Amino acid sequence: MADSFDIHLSEIQTDSLTLINFLKGSRTPPWKCLDITSQYDLQFCRDISKLIEKKENMESSCSIEKKKKKKKKKKKKKKKKKKKKKKKKKKKKKKKKKKKKKKA
Repeated sequence: MADSFDIHLSEIQTDSLTLINFLKGSRTPPWKCLDITSQYDLQFCRDISKLIEKKENMESSCSIEKKKKKKKKKKKKKKKKKKKKKKKKKKKKKKKKKKKKKKA
């Protein structure tokens, strides 16, 4: 089967990520064949395609979660800054009141 794809099995590592990248179309070193999942209806190809989809979905959901966390952090920072500004304003008002009392 590998000969029909012009692939040498010795060049394909057993690492699952390499295999996933290969099936997604990544060719390092460049091979002549295209994605075998679209060419042949084999059970292992379908299973690997599902794994690829799951991996991509997980990556996209992780990036969405990271964005949400960043937004939450930004909101918290803004709230802290607002609180600090309010405290500073209160302190300034108190100082002004004390100065007015001393003058009178």
